[in-house]
Amino acid sequence: LQSYKNIEVIISDDYSTDNTLLICENFKEQASFPVSIYSHKPSNIGANWDNSIKYANGEYIKFLFQDDILKHDCIEVMVDYLLRNNLEIIFSKREIIDEEGELSNSDFLIRFGDLQQGIGLFVDDLHIFNKKDLYLLGSVKKNKLQYNFLGEPIASMFSKKLYNEIGCFESPLKQFLDLEYWLKVLKKYPIGITSKQLIQFRIHSQQASAVNYQN
Repeated sequence: LQSYKNIEVIISDDYSTDNTLLICENFKEQASFPVSIYSHKPSNIGANWDNSIKYANGEYIKFLFQDDILKHDCIEVMVDYLLRNNLEIIFSKREIIDEEGELSNSDFLIRFGDLQQGIGLFVDDLHIFNKKDLYLLGSVKKNKLQYNFLGEPIASMFSKKLYNEIGCFESPLKQFLDLEYWLKVLKKYPIGITSKQLIQFRIHSQQASAVNYQN
């Protein structure tokens, strides 16, 4: 449950064949806020994100994927940062959890636990990342960026206004399509990054990034 109550939940289901829809229907019946469920023909990852946003009525968009967890004050804190700093998009740090929901000490955590530290950016409470900060990428070993230095979609919250101006996520890319999108955003808007860990990002062998890496 979120401490911020003025929300709606949009569920976009890519024709699941397990008990997902039943779980979603039970969730809808018990929820104290509006919940809508839509089916979506699978095409690519970004298309399903776009399908969710298409039906959203809110001023701000917050992704939550089936693997991950929002801290109870995630939305409240992110909305506060957006409004107080006149931002259209904010990212938070995240905790890494394993398949059992336990805090992870995996190799992934060592390599990607704090995405901004990988480019030499140490965030104290809030950093406003602008285009000029892209010079930090030059310090990456061999000038080769091999990961998303801003954050996965679940680590973000952004305005519907931003999405309408930048356009959809749908992309032929199977990996890094979110980073591609954030770089498009940077052409027009600064990106806020808070040091608060407001989400839990789950690492497991069947997640899209792991499958793509193996392929």
